[in-house]
Amino acid sequence: MGVKKKEAAMLSSEQIKIIKMHGALHFKLEGIFDASLAMQLLNLMRSVCEQTSSIYINTNSLFYFEPLGLNIFRYNLGSLRDKSYRFIFTGKNASIFMNAWPAESCPVIIDEADTDCVPSYF
Repeated sequence: MGVKKKEAAMLSSEQIKIIKMHGALHFKLEGIFDASLAMQLLNLMRSVCEQTSSIYINTNSLFYFEPLGLNIFRYNLGSLRDKSYRFIFTGKNASIFMNAWPAESCPVIIDEADTDCVPSYF
């Protein structure tokens, strides 16, 4: 991945930040969850899914969800459905992703109050 421990890196989009810490990847989503961000997130999830045991996705900095973005996310999960145990959604908007994920294979959700799993520099 090219991301060093405790070092923030930006993707080509300024809407996803990535930090690798203690063998897990942490993504921070920012701004509007639209079709573009949905596809970037899905592509990123697919590309790193086999490289780490846990991927934390922090949703605290998302302030608006476009219906098209959520639909694209839901209907393009594909093989990620079978790997839901790797994904841990955190933050105040995590439940929105739980509603978008198919019920038969939901990932983990961590309440926004549980800050132990979210790096302080996020």
